Amino acid sequence: QRTLQDDAHDYFRSWIHPVMRTLLSLVEFRGLGWIRLASLFRRKVTPDQAQESVELLLRLGLLESDARGILRPSPGTVSSGENWLGQAVHEFQRQTLALSAELLETQPREERDISTLTLPSSRQRMDELRDKIRQFRQELMTWSRDLPEEDCVVQMNIQLFTVADTRLTERPRRSGGPR
Repeated sequence: QRTLQDDAHDYFRSWIHPVMRTLLSLVEFRGLGWIRLASLFRRKVTPDQAQESVELLLRLGLLESDARGILRPSPGTVSSGENWLGQAVHEFQRQTLALSAELLETQPREERDISTLTLPSSRQRMDELRDKIRQFRQELMTWSRDLPEEDCVVQMNIQLFTVADTRLTERPRRSGGPR
């Protein structure tokens, strides 16, 4: 896992950058054809935005060219780190929530899973609940029934949605590589 330092906060200023990095693990792209690359996004991304994103990823060392000149993500995953409380990450989270709301309206139901779960909790066990969020919804429902005492109500939204689709291109790359 690669933790970005404060000087790389631009990565989190837009939801496009993490999506672009992952998308480039799925398609062959040599740094030309910005219209084609931008057209792979479900939400409108301009060719200029696609180019700016790729240039940022290259500058940050998050993309590299392979032997054939194809841009690929550098090895590993990317993280803001445990202690990053910056405005860029907050903005990134706000954008992904807005994107989810937009795709809720525009994406077919069979291509997304957006669920809401309301359950009792205990203020003393909120950290435990945050860990539970990473598990399946059924596990959370079972967990909430086993709480010894409840003193608050929490709502959790679990969202899964497509942000780019290799089927929108004529030349998908083989599967594999970092995501």
